[in-house]
Amino acid sequence: MYEYISKSNKKREKLVVFGLFVLGLLIYGGSLLPHMPIPALIQLLSMAAFVPAAIIAVRCLLTQYVYRVEAREGSDVLDAGRDLVIIEKCGRRLRTVCRIGTETVASMTLVTKENKRTLAEASRGKTVYRYTAELFAQNVYHLELTGENSGICLRILSDEALNTAILFN
Repeated sequence: MYEYISKSNKKREKLVVFGLFVLGLLIYGGSLLPHMPIPALIQLLSMAAFVPAAIIAVRCLLTQYVYRVEAREGSDVLDAGRDLVIIEKCGRRLRTVCRIGTETVASMTLVTKENKRTLAEASRGKTVYRYTAELFAQNVYHLELTGENSGICLRILSDEALNTAILFN
C-alpha cells in the first residue's frame, strides 16, 4: 500500500481567504457610515466577499485529500489488482470519495499551462472530479479512465511514487 498526502502550507489560499474577508469587512463598514444611500444593498455586496471566503476556506483550508493505492478489497488472490482510493478529510471526519481499479486508468498527464486547454477540450462531455484541496497546486495530474468509467476524468495531486503505483499494476 502506498499513501500520498500533500504537504503544502497553502499560503496563497490563506491570503485569498484573508483578502476576501478584509474586503467584506471594509464594504460592510462603509455601509455603516452616516448618510449612506442604501446601506442594505452595500451590506449585500459585502456578502459577495464573505461567501467566497467561506467556501474557499472550507474547500481548501479545512479539507485534505489522502490518495492511497492498496490491494483490492475482499480478494484472496495475489494478482487480483489494486485500487486507487481517495479519502476526504475535513476535521475529524474521514470519507472515501473515490475507489477505482488502477487498471482502468488509461493515461495520467501532468496539468501545465501549455496543455490545460488541450485537456479541457479532451474531457469535454465527460464528468471531471477534482480531488484537490489547493487552488494553485503545481503537481496536479489528469487521469483518463477506460472501461465502464470511460466518461469520467479525475484531477488529483500526485508525486512520482504514486504515479508509479497507479500506472504500473
